[in-house]
Amino acid sequence: AVTGHTIIRRVRDILATPAVIMSMFALLSITFLGNADIIAAKKFMSSQQSGLYSAWSLFAKMILYAGGPLTLVSYIYFSDIDNKNQYRKALVLLSVLVVIGGILSYGAYTLFGHTLMQFFLSSKFNPIISTLPYAALFGTLYLLITIYTNYFVATQSSLSLIPALAIPFYFAAIIISKATFNGLIAINCIYTIVVTVLLVGGFLLQKQAMQDNTIKE
Repeated sequence: AVTGHTIIRRVRDILATPAVIMSMFALLSITFLGNADIIAAKKFMSSQQSGLYSAWSLFAKMILYAGGPLTLVSYIYFSDIDNKNQYRKALVLLSVLVVIGGILSYGAYTLFGHTLMQFFLSSKFNPIISTLPYAALFGTLYLLITIYTNYFVATQSSLSLIPALAIPFYFAAIIISKATFNGLIAINCIYTIVVTVLLVGGFLLQKQAMQDNTIKE
């Protein structure tokens, strides 16, 4: 008979597997990236600066929210073993769609920043209009990082840990800079650029290795 102790032991054994631990760290790092900057802003900035930064972060995360269906569908798709032969093509297609969306967002934030600010918030947040293009960059790369991490988690690749391994450097940069408004924006953009390059580079190297193995076979 299956007892409560047996169920607990089985759950514990599942949670202790390397694949599950790796997935937890990978997904937690994505969650951390979405909240750590707001916490740092509230800790290190004045209430006025913190409010301005929260508004900037909102514009960045609008892109992530808009791409939310993509992240959900991509994870489900990559987790389906029947789609294994199409994984890489699907990831490339998603990447192209996100980049196009990012370019459009960058253009909209650059050209219509004032209009968007009045529509979503108010004139008291006008000081951040000039920084909205960086919000588009951060939001787009954050979305890409989420999709690539989902891909590597679903395929049980250790490359999914790249965002998590970079988090200590992100945290150290926040502490050293004491999270000024412009400094925190710069840290976010640099972190997402570096992590995106590493994830895409890892994907391309993985793809090349698979092709080489196919040729040898």
